[in-house]
Amino acid sequence: AYAHYTELLPLILEDLSNASSYFAEGYYLDGMVAGLATIGAELNAIDKVALIDILESLLGLDLIAAIGVPAYNQLVFEGFEGDMEVIANLHDYSPEQLQEDLLSIVKIVEEILASNIHMMGVNKEFVSEECIEHLENIIKTLFGLNILEVKEQDLGAILDVFLGELVDFSNVDFAKIDLSEDGVKLAEIIRPLYILVETVLYEGFSLDLVYNTELLDAVLDIYEAIISTSLVEYIVPAAAKSIVSGLAMEGLVGDIIAALDLETLANEEIYEDLCTIATILRNVEALDVMGMVFAEEQIGLYDIDGYKALLENVFNINILDHAMIPVIEVVVESMLAVELD
Repeated sequence: AYAHYTELLPLILEDLSNASSYFAEGYYLDGMVAGLATIGAELNAIDKVALIDILESLLGLDLIAAIGVPAYNQLVFEGFEGDMEVIANLHDYSPEQLQEDLLSIVKIVEEILASNIHMMGVNKEFVSEECIEHLENIIKTLFGLNILEVKEQDLGAILDVFLGELVDFSNVDFAKIDLSEDGVKLAEIIRPLYILVETVLYEGFSLDLVYNTELLDAVLDIYEAIISTSLVEYIVPAAAKSIVSGLAMEGLVGDIIAALDLETLANEEIYEDLCTIATILRNVEALDVMGMVFAEEQIGLYDIDGYKALLENVFNINILDHAMIPVIEVVVESMLAVELD
C-alpha cells in the first residue's frame, strides 16, 4: 500500500506543475480547473480507506509530535524577524496539541474524500446534497484546531501587522473571540450556500431569483450565520469605523457616507445595526416586498402589523438615529447646489 501512494505523489506533483503552466500564461481559471480535474481523478482511483489508515498511522506517531514543535522552533522560527515573529511564534503549542491537530487534518482529508468535492472537476457536475454534512464537519474541525486556539491570544497583533495602517484595533476585546465556536456557526452556512450555488448554476442568474423565496431565505440564513460569529461582532465594527473614516478624510467616499461619522458610534451600536438589518430583511421576506417590486405583484395591506414592525426596525437603526440630521443637510445642500447650477 505504501508503494502505491509513493508512486501517486509524483503524479500529483506533475499535475500541479502542468497546471502551473496555465498560470504562467495568465489562464488562472483554466489552470485551477486542469489541476483539480487531474488530481481529483487520481484521488478517486486510490483506496481511500487505506490512505486514511496510512495517514493516521504516520501522523499519529508520538515521534512526529515529540520532534515536530521543537524542530520548528529551532529550524524554522529562528528565520522570522520583526513583525513576522508574532505570526510564526508557536512556543505555546505543545506536542500533544500538534498530534491532535495532525489527526484532525487526517479527519479533514477523510471528509473531503467522502464529500466527493474533489470530483467536480472530473465529472463536470455539481456535487450531490450528501456533501453538505461532510463540508460542515470540515469547517468545524478546521476552526477547532488547537493551533488556532493557541494563536487566538496573538490575533490582535497579527491583524495589526497586516491591517494596522488601515484599521484601529485598540478598542477591540480580542479575549471575547472564540474561533472554535465561530466554526460551529459558520458551518451553518453550508446548506443555504449549497442551495444558492445549485440554483444559480442550474437556473442561471436573473432578476427572477431576487424574489425566489427559497433563495432569499438561503441568503438571509448565510448573512445571519456570519454576523452571529464573534469575529464579526468584535472586529467588523472597528474595521468599518476606521475604513469609512479614513476614506472620508481622503475624500474617497460620497458626502452622505462621510456624514454618517461612524467614529462617534460605539462598536456595540454598529453590531446592533448589523443584527437589526437581519431583522429588517426577514420583515421584507415575510411581506414579500421583493415580489411587489420586481414581479409587480399587488401590494397587500392585510399585514398592517408586519409593515409597522418593518418601519419600527428601520427607525431603530442606530446609524440613522445618529446621522439623520447631518444626512438630510447634505442631501438638501446637494439639491440646492444642483438648482443653483
